[in-house]
Amino acid sequence: MRLTQHTFRITPLFVLAALIVFAPGCAAAEPAPSRELAFKQQHLRERYEEIEQQLARLGELLAASDPNGAASVQAALKASRDGAVLSGLQEVIQSLLVSQTKTATERQTRVVEQLQRVLQLLQGQELSWEELQKRLANLQQLRDTLQKLIERQQKLEQQSGEAMKSEADGKHADPAALDKQKSEQAATRGDTEKTAADTKQPDKFPPDTVDPKAMGRAASEMQKAEQALGERKPADANAHQQQALDELQATIGQLQQRLEAEKAAQAERMRSELKDGLKAMLEKQKTVTAATAALDKQIEPKKSPPREAALKAAGLAADEATLADRSEALNKKLRDDGTTAVFGQVLQQTANLLRDADARLKKVQTGAPVQETQKLAEMNFQELLEALQEEEARRAAAGGGGGGGGGGMSKIMLLPPAAELKMLRMLQDRVNRGTRLLDEDRAGREKPTPQETAAAKQLSQREKEVGQTTDALRKKWAELSAPRPAAGPGDPTATDPLKEYMAKTLQDARNPLSPIVGDMRTVEDQLGQTVTGKPTQTVQTKIIRSLNELIAKAQQAQSQAAAMPQLRRKQPAKQPEASPQQAQGNKQPSSPATVSTLPSGAAAAAAKLHKIYGGSDSDAWGKLPPEAREKFLQTLKDKFPDRYEQILTEYFKQLSTSKPPAGTK
Repeated sequence: MRLTQHTFRITPLFVLAALIVFAPGCAAAEPAPSRELAFKQQHLRERYEEIEQQLARLGELLAASDPNGAASVQAALKASRDGAVLSGLQEVIQSLLVSQTKTATERQTRVVEQLQRVLQLLQGQELSWEELQKRLANLQQLRDTLQKLIERQQKLEQQSGEAMKSEADGKHADPAALDKQKSEQAATRGDTEKTAADTKQPDKFPPDTVDPKAMGRAASEMQKAEQALGERKPADANAHQQQALDELQATIGQLQQRLEAEKAAQAERMRSELKDGLKAMLEKQKTVTAATAALDKQIEPKKSPPREAALKAAGLAADEATLADRSEALNKKLRDDGTTAVFGQVLQQTANLLRDADARLKKVQTGAPVQETQKLAEMNFQELLEALQEEEARRAAAGGGGGGGGGGMSKIMLLPPAAELKMLRMLQDRVNRGTRLLDEDRAGREKPTPQETAAAKQLSQREKEVGQTTDALRKKWAELSAPRPAAGPGDPTATDPLKEYMAKTLQDARNPLSPIVGDMRTVEDQLGQTVTGKPTQTVQTKIIRSLNELIAKAQQAQSQAAAMPQLRRKQPAKQPEASPQQAQGNKQPSSPATVSTLPSGAAAAAAKLHKIYGGSDSDAWGKLPPEAREKFLQTLKDKFPDRYEQILTEYFKQLSTSKPPAGTK
């Protein structure tokens, strides 16, 4: 049986390897008719569909006899389906059928990247996390090097252009200046050749990182420019320098797409690891919390715990310490990933809670304080897991599978802005709830008790941390939306609505993140003075409202970004002729409007719609039935899960009756 399974296992490997070698030729072979290539591609797709079916059967067969092998096969199958290999192959076929060979080649490249990852998983050759980070660092360094070469070459091209203009005006170019340009051109050529050689190092870069022939052509054009400068022909030099620039620009565009593909693969892998890790940690924490509650019932108050109970508590403490270590390890990977700000903060907060539970259990403290801390850690794990699952569902609905989501910024980010903002709102909501509970306990007393003052100061510290996290999110958005070298007209992030949303949010004179941070600092100061009533709660409500507005705008930007690839594919090659009125009404603006107005021809439609309702705007709300108003209100707010109400209530009550948790501020 093992021989049969082994034979069954290597069959997909050979076929898959052949697919990777042969597939690019289907789209790149220009001489052959496109329809003939489409038929060949269809054959490859059918073979690959069989491979996916074989992988599914192989995973089942190996489950009992070879669990590790089964895990590799299942991971490869998941990568294939998440990477939408079959649908990608179908897109290549459709492009070939309409003779769009360039588009087919681009899509084929993405398919081959996914196939290579599937093959690596089957062979157990997937890069470790550290190796993946090193590869990304090398690619980013190469991109920076190429950008500097482009800037140097642009300067030389400008200089020769000025010399050419001088000659056209009847002035002779300065020989000394031309000699200096020649020397600088030679140095740039040498660095270009060295960079081209570096890209061929397999220990630093994956195969086909860039087209070495393109860089070779750039160096050749630079050499011709040197010769022209030596012959005092700046016009000829300028022409060759422009050709060199074109080759370098094409190279950096190819590299940028490769870098973003690597980042997208890393984000997908990170999401998968996080989801699996959080799921396991949540289940383990539930077990530890339940065991702590059971142990507490065995310990009599005001009596030394028996040795058996102390040993059990020590074991539970070790479990909490392990979970804290795992939380911090995941947080480190998030820092390495570098696309999130709030998610890591929640993980670190969870690790701090677990450290506190560990310290208490070591002292055989099994009562309400440690149990409420454990439950709050459970809540954090649950919230993080639900955020990942929601994002996974959104990406699947957008048609991109686990790693899609429409491409662009959404593809390379672990969590998009809306998800980060929701997590931020969750952190703020917890401080708000703690403030309300503390204010209710005070029952209108002007002078707080020492315990209430201590609880308010702890809430103030939590508000400070939320404000710092918000500022970290602002900086992260600035980093991710910063300008970068253009990757050509086919670059999916060139006009990415999600990136534009992030950049506009930061650049707007009324940047909404800045006043939110300011409001958080106001709340921090008021809580520090034990002001828990209406002044503080009004500002807290304003913060939640501002976050809700940002979330709505971010979701709209994400939807637009997800729709862009589908819109590009569905857009007809030629639009039918429209009447003058239609043309004016459907005309697309070249830039965003400075004032929001209805387009021409829409006023009549708007007026007609307005007449449907025969009352004024002021009494429209009052005419709605009570059940309709309630339903409408429910759609306007994203309520904090009811299942957490009691947990949070008990936890914040503990703040006024116990010392601050260890490891938190």
